Amino acid sequence: MRSISMPTAIHESEVTLGEFKVNFSARSRVHVKRKALGYWFHNRSALGLSLSEFFRCCRMSPDERTITFVKLSRIT
Repeated sequence: MRSISMPTAIHESEVTLGEFKVNFSARSRVHVKRKALGYWFHNRSALGLSLSEFFRCCRMSPDERTITFVKLSRIT
């Protein structure tokens, strides 16, 4: 079984003014969805989002090989 590398908040994401971004890239639409799902599964308690909420925060690129997850923090 092939290992999937998961992005970490320190190395592969951008944090700007209440916004948290993680980019997932793969060779096809199916593989990039698997990467995003794996990230959610391993970080679901820290993210505090259900699977449907997580995917509502995701955007797929036009070539369908990159998914960007953007979580906006609420500043009160």
